[in-house]
Amino acid sequence: MKMENRLVLMLVLGLGTKGFAQTYSDNIGYQYSLYLSGKEYTTISKSKLYTNFNNRLFHLNLAHTLRLEVDQLELPIEYSINGSSTLNVYDFSYAVDLSYGVSDFMELHLEVEPTLTSNLGKAISSEDLYLFGEAFALLTGELNSRPYHLQLGIAYSRYLGEPELLPVVTFSTRISEKLSVKLGFPESKITYSLMPSGTLSAGLQYEGKYVNLSSPLYLEENGSTEKLKWEWTSLTMDYSYVLNELWSFEFGAGYLLKNNFSLRNENEETLSTFKLEPSPFLSSGIKLMFN
Repeated sequence: MKMENRLVLMLVLGLGTKGFAQTYSDNIGYQYSLYLSGKEYTTISKSKLYTNFNNRLFHLNLAHTLRLEVDQLELPIEYSINGSSTLNVYDFSYAVDLSYGVSDFMELHLEVEPTLTSNLGKAISSEDLYLFGEAFALLTGELNSRPYHLQLGIAYSRYLGEPELLPVVTFSTRISEKLSVKLGFPESKITYSLMPSGTLSAGLQYEGKYVNLSSPLYLEENGSTEKLKWEWTSLTMDYSYVLNELWSFEFGAGYLLKNNFSLRNENEETLSTFKLEPSPFLSSGIKLMFN
């Protein structure tokens, strides 16, 4: 994506990582996504296990997130790793968000997220590790008697594929008792509450990963590659239902608008790129809530 297009995208959508209009809750969950395209070199599946929990330290609120994600990819036949075109990407992160309430209308946040992203072909090394984070102010107010949240700050993130410094501007508001809207990047979402326990949402999401290939991919003409830049854009439709105060589940369907890969050498020079065809996908998940 050209820099001019990125700047326009940031100005139109804003940037952000969470819907801060919702209340933090302690939970643990699992999500599985299956990509339906039968063509060669497509994403096969995504599995994600995560937990969120919160505590206080003096005057600070701490929100913790642990996440383990395993992606299985079927690459073009000309790319191979130990004779196989199947690539498993392991992504593990721990994020802690420290927030301090300056007033009834403003919170200051600092988030740090050490992350391991690799195909784990060899023992873990410093090449597998990345440090992401962000700092922002969260402003709360009312617009035409409707509550809103405005997030302003800066983030070092991988939402556009490779790690880079990006501004943070996210706006969320509740249109009515049942309808809420969030405009942001990497996600914009409309959520509608189906009383008493269901929620229907639709959104546009940008995601990316920068993967260390500790067991390199070998190209037919260019030799080996040690880094993989991966970025994708998806349209999603999700339905979630709260069974009781402990359990909830979610079903989703979506469409990948973009799914691009860039293979790079140890000097991070691009050796090869390829773009996969748009494809539909299905997802399901379950969540256990602790409070």
